[in-house]
Parts: sequence; C-alpha cells; structure tokens
Amino acid sequence: MRSHLLLAAVAFGLATAPAPATENLDWATIGRIRDEGFRRSQLMETAAQLTDVYGPRLSGSPQYKKAAEWARQQLASWGL
Repeated sequence: MRSHLLLAAVAFGLATAPAPATENLDWATIGRIRDEGFRRSQLMETAAQLTDVYGPRLSGSPQYKKAAEWARQQLASWGL
C-alpha cells in the first residue's frame, strides 16, 4: 500500500513539475566575453599589485588607504 502511495506521489510530482525554460543564447556575445576574459584579463596584475605591493592591510591603516586609492584610480582608468 505504501509503495502505491509513494508511486502516486512521485507520478503526481513529475506530472505537475514545470517545464524547463528555454532561452535564446547570443553566442557571439558569449564569445566576445570569453575572448576578453582569456586574452585581455588584468586579474593577475591587479592581484599582484594588491598583494605584493600593498600586502596585508587592516581597516583604516595607511596600507589600506593606499590600496583603496590605487583601486579607485585603476577602476577610473577602466571607465568604471
């Protein structure tokens, strides 16, 4: 009896589950994003600057203020 109820509950759940949504992907845009990330990423340079040049920083410390100013200037130079 329990197996019949379990089977009925599973069947009901599958029957009422929403169909997966489909969307059109813009593969050209995805390709441009991937190209930007793989060929022109500045992640390593940014990480090296913050870790090697400014090192560990406590909130409100001079190193924190210098790193924050560098980050502000860098983001501004990127147009952000």
